[in-house]
Amino acid sequence: MALFFIFDAISSYYAIGYLGAKEGNPIIAPLVQKNPILFFPIMVFGYILVYVIYFILKTIFLIILKKFRYITKILIEKIVLVSISIFYFFTVILNNSLYILGFKAPGMLRICLSIGLSAAIIYGILALYMFSRKKLSHSLPEPTI
Repeated sequence: MALFFIFDAISSYYAIGYLGAKEGNPIIAPLVQKNPILFFPIMVFGYILVYVIYFILKTIFLIILKKFRYITKILIEKIVLVSISIFYFFTVILNNSLYILGFKAPGMLRICLSIGLSAAIIYGILALYMFSRKKLSHSLPEPTI
C-alpha cells in the first residue's frame, strides 16, 4: 500500500504540475491545484484514511460473518486489506497511469472507479465463499521418511 501511495503522489504531482490535469478528489483539489507539491504531506492523511476504512470494513465483516465456521479474524483482515488494495490500484493507480500515458477520456475516472469497485467486491465475495467452505491448516504436515 505504501508504494501505491508514493506512486499516486508522484504521478499526481507530475500530471497536475506538468500535464495540466485536474485533481479528482474534491477535498484536496483546491490545495493541490495551486501548489502540487502538497501531494506529499497529504499522503500521510491518506494512510490514516485507509486505516480508518480498513478498520470499519473489518468490524462490519466480523459482525456479519460470525456464523461461518472456518472464517477467522486474521483471514477477514487479509481479505479486507487485499480488497482495498485492488480497489485502490484500479481506481487511482490505473487512472493516473492511463492519464500520463495519454489516455485522457472524460469518463476515465468513472470507468476506473467502476472496475476497481467491481473487482474488489468480486474478490471479497469469492474469497469469503472459498474460505468458508474449507478448513485451513495453519501447520505444516508431518515429514514422512
